Amino acid sequence: MAVSKIDVSKIDSGDVKNLTRQTASINGNTYGYLHAEPETGFTQTIISDAPTDSLQSYAFKFQVDDSYELCKSLGCASAIVAGHDWGSIMATHFALWHPSFVTHLVTVAVPFFPPSKDYAPLEAVIKQMPLLGYQLQWGSAEGIIENFTKEEDGMRKFLRAAYGGLTPEGEYPFTPENGYDFDRLPSVGDPALLDAKEQDYYVQEFSRNGMQGPCNYYRTTQANFEATRPLLDRVDGGRLKCPYLFVRAMEDILVTDEWVAFMVQHVDQLVVKEVDAGHWALWKKPKEVNEVLREWLESRNLLWSGK
Repeated sequence: MAVSKIDVSKIDSGDVKNLTRQTASINGNTYGYLHAEPETGFTQTIISDAPTDSLQSYAFKFQVDDSYELCKSLGCASAIVAGHDWGSIMATHFALWHPSFVTHLVTVAVPFFPPSKDYAPLEAVIKQMPLLGYQLQWGSAEGIIENFTKEEDGMRKFLRAAYGGLTPEGEYPFTPENGYDFDRLPSVGDPALLDAKEQDYYVQEFSRNGMQGPCNYYRTTQANFEATRPLLDRVDGGRLKCPYLFVRAMEDILVTDEWVAFMVQHVDQLVVKEVDAGHWALWKKPKEVNEVLREWLESRNLLWSGK
């Protein structure tokens, strides 16, 4: 089947035939994961079941090591790694830590941030990049997000906003500088990205463990610095050497031209492609994103394009 003919519709969250919850032991750690394999051909997606006893599980190096171990256990001699959002950051770190294993790299929406030689706490980073101010809310010591979403009603209001729901005035109750305006969340309508059935499923699944897991990613600044600092001492100096496709979502207000230009200085084989979509480009413009992927993979002789 040619890639352009592949069905890009979402998997039905209620279809138990195509979606099951399983567990796996990877690198000595137990993971819960969703196994999705419809007839058109998906493979396994590993999703951590949100440990709360340590931030270590959320550090990039920890997750990269587990992903590498998973690949090796499957008999992979190499891998093409792709990611979106936090997955983008993990994907680039995968390529940094295992440059001989990761042959090609793709990230969507979030660009590569190279290792830094000096540690800067999140507060200092935000002074230089105010558009990251929302991360103080997400990673707050008092658990602002977690407290709001303790009950299912709060979780539903939060997820409606997180997936693009608007107020009656047509406004998004979020700013990059400050995060979510919780006083406005009760009036947020249903997001276009999720139908009622999907909303119920997301509320149920996020409520199982709460938001501490997702928010913990914003509490790992120091752990990630300490883990990645040694990369600068290597011969490559923490540069990305493998062919790298960055799919930029042009309506994502967090990714500026300056960030993309900074990334260019630290990547040897970079291709940047643009799609007219916001942060959730994979959902909003799946055909366009797939076409970008197809063209890039074909240009690298990585894809059979026959009928």
